[in-house]
Amino acid sequence: MARRRKDDSPVLGAIIIAVGAVLYFALRLVATAVVYLTPLAYLAALAVATARDDKPPILPDPKDWRLPNERRRRARLVARLNALAQQFEALNREGEDAGLVHSKASNGTRFREHAKLAKVINARLDETQAEFGNKRQILAELKQNCIAGLPDWRAELEAYAHRRASVSALIVAFGVYSGGLLVCFSLARVAGVRFGSGLNDFLVVRALPAWTVGPVLGVSVLSFVVLAIVWKVGSERLKSSIDPDFLSQWDAVEGYWLTDDFADEDGEDEYAADADDGDAEQEEPRRRSAGQVPPNVPAWYEVLDVSEDASAKEIQAAWMQIVKKYHPDQVAHLGDKLQVMAAAETAAANAARDEGLRSRQRS
Repeated sequence: MARRRKDDSPVLGAIIIAVGAVLYFALRLVATAVVYLTPLAYLAALAVATARDDKPPILPDPKDWRLPNERRRRARLVARLNALAQQFEALNREGEDAGLVHSKASNGTRFREHAKLAKVINARLDETQAEFGNKRQILAELKQNCIAGLPDWRAELEAYAHRRASVSALIVAFGVYSGGLLVCFSLARVAGVRFGSGLNDFLVVRALPAWTVGPVLGVSVLSFVVLAIVWKVGSERLKSSIDPDFLSQWDAVEGYWLTDDFADEDGEDEYAADADDGDAEQEEPRRRSAGQVPPNVPAWYEVLDVSEDASAKEIQAAWMQIVKKYHPDQVAHLGDKLQVMAAAETAAANAARDEGLRSRQRS
């Protein structure tokens, strides 16, 4: 074994030397191209960029993409999923109150069938889980189709911003290149300051005076750095010039299909309470203090884990954390029972969020 390793060492050394030689020659080619082709590349790029008739993209109106029919269908699906999650929890509580024991083999999703009631509840649990999985699959397909159908205006806007920024970046970079060469050559002629003459031997082609290679190579690299910085800053500035209200409207349209909550279909405030809802909510604190509401039913601020006088922004932020935590993508690898429980947690957070925001509106 030791002899084989000893015999392989010259081969490995030869490979390393060959790779190093190839990389060294490639570096010389790159340096040569930078010195001789940089001005031609700048002029060609400027000619192409300025000749293009680049008009700003026509951004789609988010109001045209509210998809009211799909929203109504989604609202019905989400409402049914919430009802199934609550039904699943109610069936489990019914079995536990009756003294039934969960089967370990079913991972806690079914009861041991030692009694007739257990068989009945298990059958209802199976029906609930089957319908829940079916509705959830339909909802996922609906969301996927709607997201895929939205216009990809962000990519179009970003491409336009990059093209427009490239023109400014090329002009600035070419100015830096030309000005830098002018300064270096002036210093060399007037003050006799010359540097980088030894770099001429590093190039593959040596057509320029030796004393000019260093300044040309240094100024070219500096102009490339300026080009990248100006292009990046210009692109971000163009993209940030879009109306914030327009962006927020599109964020709402796109974000609608990424959560399990749904807005009303009339475009009005989705948290506006009906008169009956307001009366019922005003009555709840009195009923809770009078003992008419079970003490184990948490208040909205307890569900969201915020203070009772939390602001609407704090309520929304707490709700978003819960929704993200129990999002279907986060629990897809878990069992059916845990997925149903996650849906129930999301439904509770939705109800608590609505209740909290209505209380802020009244105050």
